[in-house]
Amino acid sequence: MGDILKGQKVTDQVAEMRSLPSGIDQRSPAKHPDWFGPDDLALKVEELRQLTKNKVPIQLKLGASKVYDDVRMAAKCDPDSIYLDGMEGSTGAGPHIAAANTGIPVLLQFEKLEEQSMMLENWKSNINLCGGVRDGADMAKALALVLMQLHWNWIYDCT
Repeated sequence: MGDILKGQKVTDQVAEMRSLPSGIDQRSPAKHPDWFGPDDLALKVEELRQLTKNKVPIQLKLGASKVYDDVRMAAKCDPDSIYLDGMEGSTGAGPHIAAANTGIPVLLQFEKLEEQSMMLENWKSNINLCGGVRDGADMAKALALVLMQLHWNWIYDCT
């Protein structure tokens, strides 16, 4: 979700990272200017591989929404790993309500990833979940789900 990044948020550090003048309002687009869909993303991944001479892992970080479709699309681009960010998210320029109410909690993504594991079994890279573990109860749930997934994989490998 794009918006206007207010000048007071454009600190010297932000200005240096984004090659912008500090202290001046800036447009923060919702879309990346280099790609508009899956085909363009695959080209961008390949371009990054060439620029880095394959010395740097290429990782795609997605804000979880349509988990099944997003992971399938990202896997076709052949990154070294995929990160699904599962908690609130927006740009620094977006409205606070968007940042506070956007995203799928990471614990709800396990089910979708389990459904996908069969489809992506030939893909040899990692799918990482991040964000949304806020307290001990969330950590206990996450560990239980990971152990269930490991158990499920072990049973699947033994059959």
